[in-house]
Amino acid sequence: MRKKNLAILYYENNFKNSYKLGKELKKKFNIIYISSSFFESVTNLDIYHQELIRNNETCYSFKHEIFEFYKNNNSLKTNKKYIQYFEKKYLKNVKINDLINYDYFLNEKNNPREDVYFPKNKKKKLFLLTLILKKIEKILLKHKIDIFFTMFPGNIINNIFYYYSKNRNKKFLCSYQCRNNRITISENFGFDIPNLIKKNLKNKIIPAKLDKIKRNLKKSFLKETNNKSNINNLLSGIVNEIKRLIIHFLNIRKFYLRNNDEIKLKNKLGFDTIDYYQKKQFTLFFVHLRYILRSFFLHFYIFFKSKNVNDLINSKYIYIPLHYFPEAYIYNQPKFDEIDMLKNILKNLPKNIKVLIKPHFLFFQYGYEQHKMKYYLKLLKDERAIITSPFACSITLIKNAITTVSFMGTSLLQSVLVGKPSISFGNSDLNAFSGIYNFSKNFSLNKLSLRKVNHKYNYKILYLINKNSLNLLKRNSITVLDFSSKKKLNNFIKLFSIALKTK
Repeated sequence: MRKKNLAILYYENNFKNSYKLGKELKKKFNIIYISSSFFESVTNLDIYHQELIRNNETCYSFKHEIFEFYKNNNSLKTNKKYIQYFEKKYLKNVKINDLINYDYFLNEKNNPREDVYFPKNKKKKLFLLTLILKKIEKILLKHKIDIFFTMFPGNIINNIFYYYSKNRNKKFLCSYQCRNNRITISENFGFDIPNLIKKNLKNKIIPAKLDKIKRNLKKSFLKETNNKSNINNLLSGIVNEIKRLIIHFLNIRKFYLRNNDEIKLKNKLGFDTIDYYQKKQFTLFFVHLRYILRSFFLHFYIFFKSKNVNDLINSKYIYIPLHYFPEAYIYNQPKFDEIDMLKNILKNLPKNIKVLIKPHFLFFQYGYEQHKMKYYLKLLKDERAIITSPFACSITLIKNAITTVSFMGTSLLQSVLVGKPSISFGNSDLNAFSGIYNFSKNFSLNKLSLRKVNHKYNYKILYLINKNSLNLLKRNSITVLDFSSKKKLNNFIKLFSIALKTK
């Protein structure tokens, strides 16, 4: 019996783990390494691909294609017939333009980042994609790949292979972060609970084990924290931004050195590499400075727009926590639009019900607030829409809300675990939980209140995720797996084998 061909789609920040995994799986599969980041050859001059070549591995990158794109930037020749041919042969009903719209570096519509350069010329995007598709077709024709695996779902190359696998009935697995800060393997880009969990849902579980899951969740996932007043949240925000401002100016030398590296790279290559990459480092320093100053201003804006916590709790409202960008799973869906989501909810609400919006705290605490003021002005255009501090306690807000609405955020699960049905606009593994409903035009708060949450079923899913998973080294990271020991790597390989056998 022939060995099956397994393509490992690696990314810059998970190459080492991808390679460790590939070397162990070599005994069972023919391994093909594919750089799933088309701009990787620019950011690190293809060093990982070169390492694979030195080690005589079967490997592919898109260095030639990205360099050809840069060299021919002024004489673009888009082959629309080839794109149509590729769509029909390999992707069936999926259009390349749709995949462009999902991609983090190719589409600016739902990506507020100002540190990424988005070329407005659509021909440029299609020219680049034509080059990439031709390379992908060569890989597919030569290797007859049976299984694809990635640790980073959110980019166009992974999406192309994913829809190809669906069209040709191939396996596509990805490492996937579950609830409780754990990692498991999903077969459907994280849009559904993994089959190895589904398979065990009918099995009986000892009640004591479910009770243990409940206790653990109450201590962490459902724990109320930071119930501070608005003024305390404002002061926390000011202190946080002052710290970030100091650190930013202390890092000015790094921007200077990176700017010199960019100049050296341009001289070495003979062409500029700004498209589909970060802006120039000199510009980037001021972009990040603007982010921090904007966050500083927003803390005051939110403070003056906010209600006191006690007033909020005693009023009737629907809770809408905003998403953090980038999130791989929201970018893999075409209808992600928080403003549109808010409009749909407001259309279906009685006049006496408020909508409480909370910005994602990671924008302010660790990342950069990338939404411009006009975004918040659009969100708060309706007088029923109110805003609260990003540092306000989500669990307190969820417990006192009528319901929680999100595109596909974790708050949906927190809501049903405290006994309140919630509304999702997107598609994710959360759809499997009892009490989480997809939004429809017939949305009614009265009908929603009559629906009950099957707590036993929900805790059973969480138990199975806990049982069939591996601990993550870092919270909120989909690209970090703990392969620091042989035992942990072997555990992941066992999980990988189980996922391959499930249907």
